[in-house]
Amino acid sequence: MASFTGTECLVCKNKFKDNDDVVVCPECGTPYHRECYAKEGRCVNDNLHAENKSWSEQRTEAGADEQKSCSRCGAVNKPHSLICESCGESLVDNLKFENGTQQQNNGFNSQNSNFSTFTFNPEDKYCGINPDEEIAENVKVSEAADFVGTNVPYYLMLFKRMKDTGKKLTLNIVCVLFPHFYFAYRKMWGAAVIVTLLMSVLSLPQIIYSMSVMAGSFVDLGFAVDFIKSVDVKSSSMELALMFANYALTAVRILTFLFANWIYYRHMGKKIRYIKNQNTSPEVISKKIASSGGTSVLGVVLTIVLELAISAIIFVGLMYL
Repeated sequence: MASFTGTECLVCKNKFKDNDDVVVCPECGTPYHRECYAKEGRCVNDNLHAENKSWSEQRTEAGADEQKSCSRCGAVNKPHSLICESCGESLVDNLKFENGTQQQNNGFNSQNSNFSTFTFNPEDKYCGINPDEEIAENVKVSEAADFVGTNVPYYLMLFKRMKDTGKKLTLNIVCVLFPHFYFAYRKMWGAAVIVTLLMSVLSLPQIIYSMSVMAGSFVDLGFAVDFIKSVDVKSSSMELALMFANYALTAVRILTFLFANWIYYRHMGKKIRYIKNQNTSPEVISKKIASSGGTSVLGVVLTIVLELAISAIIFVGLMYL
């Protein structure tokens, strides 16, 4: 009887359990509860008899179109759904929503590697989520997918959980080391510039310390480094400055590590709402959403240039103070 467990009796519409008394039609093999079959007195699966097919053949053909039921809330979802449309629960056993297995994710094109542990329909752009569902204020799932551009499955699931639970804390591994590059890659220009400037300024005590240690080499090259040579790297004020800067840099990395995805979620919603408020044509809105979102390798390159330029300005400025 266990082979019929979970399938539906055509008479009472209840699913079979392991201990149910089940009988099958001798002609087509359709299963019924014994009392249900006795009540009808015959097999009611007339289509199978007319087509001269068996229940097992019908079951195989329908298998690809079976809907998924959520184990948490019981909601019925699309066949290839990865998460429940109702509550956001995972419908895939090995699917993890934390960023721990997505290490290089959230930033670069290697992001899709974490999805190799399960299979989903590649033609389902929205991962089983209703494309017309609101995933942020006045933002549809379809619009968010167009804006994200790459690694859509990860971000749609992330955004849905943020909306459904109000959760802001998630893990963004890239931001542990390169928060400014992540923001630039995802076209969050303001955040990229602010974090780059902040990290450059907080690196200033370490630059001064390093230049003081290397002051002798600069003298040999003829550089004016009187200021650098005058710095007492062993003084309490210098140690305090170094300690504060290191703690502050660590705080920046931790905060972006925890909140970068939420910042991106807010950025996505704000940009899409602005575009929709400025345009009325669906075609224009769709194109502008796609062009304003996505990723930018050029943005990362420009951020590197900005970082080097700031370091050079600080370096030259300190030498000629």
